[in-house]
Amino acid sequence: MIEINNVTAGYEDSPGRAALAGLSAVFPDRKLTVIIGPNGSGKSTLLRTIMRFLPAAAGTIRHNGVDLEEMNEREIARKTAYLPQNRPIPQIRVREMVLHGRFPYLSFPRQYSRHDREIVLQALKDADASELEKQYMHELSGGQRQKVYIAMALAQQTDNILMDEPTTYLDIRHQYETMRLLKRIAKEGRCTVAVLHDLGMAFGFADQMIVLERGTIRLQGTPEEVYSAAIIPEVFGVDLVKTGDESGKTFYYTRELQHE
Repeated sequence: MIEINNVTAGYEDSPGRAALAGLSAVFPDRKLTVIIGPNGSGKSTLLRTIMRFLPAAAGTIRHNGVDLEEMNEREIARKTAYLPQNRPIPQIRVREMVLHGRFPYLSFPRQYSRHDREIVLQALKDADASELEKQYMHELSGGQRQKVYIAMALAQQTDNILMDEPTTYLDIRHQYETMRLLKRIAKEGRCTVAVLHDLGMAFGFADQMIVLERGTIRLQGTPEEVYSAAIIPEVFGVDLVKTGDESGKTFYYTRELQHE
């Protein structure tokens, strides 16, 4: 679990106002928390602040009950894995990429044990990527690479996983595959947090949502609570439509804002 309390951080984008201003929230275990908000609302800044890549000017952040300021980089990496939106694609085999998830547990020079390699094989299996083990990263499709990166995070064996736009650049099938994988990871016990732009995907998969607007939390709650609050048109400038099928499954999609 990750807890933030009255956190102010980030770069000022206008005089006197920080990118994040007095944010408080709880990211629980066994839940997929999705952060949504317009461009520039502070979504990526929030994740980077939680990881201490950006310093918090005020407030407290706790990973599994431990204050972020009391941990060194290795201790943070043993509690929380972070997958950025963009990263270079190294020309190495998949299994070597996933082994990078073991770095927080190794000293220099890095010597992988049999135990480390067993963890990597299990992580690849859990991410539905076992068949990719011997392939090279630059040979994979975007969807396949995303599975590998998630396997790397699983190999890190943290209780918390943060992901910035994990479905970016993926075709629709791989977007759904990625979101189903994240949902399963959360249900298995991890605190799982994802920043998403696609509102339909966010509302369809989230257990909990946080709506950011101009560096503040406009609303947090279940998808149904956020939908019922009817703030999406105001925050995003689009209509959010809720529908369902004969099985009772609920779907959400956006459309151009309807003006009377």
